[in-house]
Amino acid sequence: MPAISALRLLMSQDAIDRFGPAVSARLDSVPHQLVARESLAESGDAQIDVAFLTKDVSGRSTKTDLSAPLAHFFALLRQSTRLKWVHTHSAGADRPIYAEVIGRGVTVTTSSGLTADTVAQSAVGGVLALARRFPLLQEAQRRRSWEPLIDGRAPRDLKGQVAVVVGLGPIGREIARLLTAIGLHVIGVRTSATAAPGCAETVTYADLPAIEQPLPPPAPVERPRPGSPAVLDPTASRDEGPWLGIVVVGL
Repeated sequence: MPAISALRLLMSQDAIDRFGPAVSARLDSVPHQLVARESLAESGDAQIDVAFLTKDVSGRSTKTDLSAPLAHFFALLRQSTRLKWVHTHSAGADRPIYAEVIGRGVTVTTSSGLTADTVAQSAVGGVLALARRFPLLQEAQRRRSWEPLIDGRAPRDLKGQVAVVVGLGPIGREIARLLTAIGLHVIGVRTSATAAPGCAETVTYADLPAIEQPLPPPAPVERPRPGSPAVLDPTASRDEGPWLGIVVVGL
């Protein structure tokens, strides 16, 4: 009987230090090796089976401007012929590398829903700040000037206004819930017009008025089992992704 090679898991050294014992405990009797990204050369097959991308690696990278650690991590993914699974800390997976490895038969999972509360709170905070004209008050404060928002400067009350939330993944649904609690009439946009929690109405993407630039396509995500990470599936519904296109208040 041929010997079973150890499962090689690619992580950052920081992730190994923080989460390594828990990962090893979960794997239990499965032969495995936690491989630090920092220990590998950028060239050659690293023989990685599973890769866990954590925030310390992606850092301040943008979609097109990759940090050196992230570029190195992606190079290792491309060169690992044994690669079967990649998990990312982010809610979405719209970097080109993910479509590339999916094309090789690799499973890609995301942390969709993990930060839905905090992202939704930030989005709704921005809605409140703009609707209540906080930037004007902040500018007046900076000048040490008392400039009350009255008469023509007075903001409209949010209660009763209309908000359109485009994309009803975990983040979109939480934004809809919070906006409804404030008193807005929330219209959710998804692939079907079936009712959604937190939305007074739901419409389809086809119902949106024509705009000059099309909405960006989200990373398609398969509906995960409770407690499991979201799995990328090119055939899945866009409703289940973490993507939120826009929040429009006062239409």
